[in-house]
Amino acid sequence: MINPKKNVPNSNAPLVKLHLMKPLTLIFTSVGGIVFLALLFTGYLFFTVRKQSGDRPSGDRQKRIESSPQFNREIGRFQNENPMDFQANMPVFAILKKYIFGSEIRFPTTPLPSTRPDMNAFLSPLATEGQARVLWLGHSCVLLNIDGKIVLLDPTLTQRVSPVYFLGGRFQKPPLELDELPPIDFIVVSHDHYDHLDAGSIRFFARSENQTTKFITTLGVGARLESFGVKSEQIVELDWWESFEAQGFKFTATPAQHFSGRDFSDAAKTLWAGFAIQYGKLNIFFSGDTGYFTHFKAIGEKLGPFDFAILESGQYNLWWHYVHLLPEEVVQAALDVRTKEFLPIHWGMYNLSIHDWFEPIATVSTFAAELGVPIRTPILGETLEIDINDSSKPARPSKWWESHPDFLRRSVESEKSAP
Repeated sequence: MINPKKNVPNSNAPLVKLHLMKPLTLIFTSVGGIVFLALLFTGYLFFTVRKQSGDRPSGDRQKRIESSPQFNREIGRFQNENPMDFQANMPVFAILKKYIFGSEIRFPTTPLPSTRPDMNAFLSPLATEGQARVLWLGHSCVLLNIDGKIVLLDPTLTQRVSPVYFLGGRFQKPPLELDELPPIDFIVVSHDHYDHLDAGSIRFFARSENQTTKFITTLGVGARLESFGVKSEQIVELDWWESFEAQGFKFTATPAQHFSGRDFSDAAKTLWAGFAIQYGKLNIFFSGDTGYFTHFKAIGEKLGPFDFAILESGQYNLWWHYVHLLPEEVVQAALDVRTKEFLPIHWGMYNLSIHDWFEPIATVSTFAAELGVPIRTPILGETLEIDINDSSKPARPSKWWESHPDFLRRSVESEKSAP
């Protein structure tokens, strides 16, 4: 008899493949498969966000929150002095359309100029009590040397300011990596948004051999820090106008017009703030994230004048004008708090809004020049010197962004479109 399979080598192999492929095809092409994948992705998001968001306040910490004048117990959330709900009328689909199809240059096409800081020079002794050094590391991350004590503001020095791998990537590496930083005496965290409270950076400091660092933050944010490994005795949580003093420093939390939250259901459960940093005769103001309101004048009257201000100056849009400063408001805020000069921050490192990456600094510097307010515009990693005893006229600020290809391209386009 003739064996029908004799001349058909491996005749069972295709059948095996078909038997395996059929259920897989059914799974991934059916409605059930789509639901399965959606659930899988949702589960990934949930556990990833949960790991990166950190714990929410509870127990005694929550009791303290509920006693704050800024906390509305009826709705269970913190409120601004101007209690407008900025999210109520935001056109979600219009914003998405703008993000996807907008013509803005939101990512630099070539790296921003950056210099590697000379840390020996940055850490060298300061001549007088009224001197300080300032090092902008990108976005709102700023390193201060004040009388040999090191203060770090809103550290975000890992690759992403997001709970998921596909969002929040930085434009380029910071001028200093985490392990290149000197021992930090004080870390100030203005609020718990990912671009200000970076879990990876905080975990690095929590593992550091230097366990004397004080983390100065706002009500409720201490729970996040503890869940990232910071010891409770290292954490100081302040309400607006409350102060903490140590090693000759006085840190005072100041009002801000913003919001908080790290996942889908915890909006405004922790507080946000700016900070006044006083050391001897030196007085520095850090705005944190904020929109414009009457609080700037109140800060100037109660805690000013300031020798130097570090002001939020980017990621704005009229759609969320209530919680971020427009360029002209940045300069007005500098006038309100009565500062001698200011450094614009919160720009030039992440794609978080719908404007050209260079628009904030270009526009703010123009308004500052028109109103005669001294502005400092360092490149990434450039050290600034502050000296309250120096009465000489401030040097003309650099406009380094004007030589970047993206700025030049936009300038040519503007000229062509002009009537």
